[in-house]
Amino acid sequence: MARPKTYFEQVPLAVVKRILKEQAAQRKTALLRHRGTPTLSEEDLKYPEWQKPLQDLLLERDRERLREKIRAVETLIIKRHQELAGKSDAHLEREALPDALSNVRVLKVWTDRPKS
Repeated sequence: MARPKTYFEQVPLAVVKRILKEQAAQRKTALLRHRGTPTLSEEDLKYPEWQKPLQDLLLERDRERLREKIRAVETLIIKRHQELAGKSDAHLEREALPDALSNVRVLKVWTDRPKS
């Protein structure tokens, strides 16, 4: 009499390997997000016209390029805030802009201090 196969024995090894590979990739993405590593694409951002440049600014390591980007992003955020001033349907974005500007200004203070 033949012994019945378990479910695991019925699944081809290639399928099991593919599933494990997908799960490992998902865990890696979750771990990166948990550690604060930026993983947001433009599609994930609510307001990519200013959030993407802000994200690039936060990732910049070169001090001189950082200063240039700070000026550009600060101007972009202020300009966007002025554009939204009269719009009643943009309250969520208007609420997000001051936080973004605070982040930019913290970086500005940090880059202006002398290197230690």
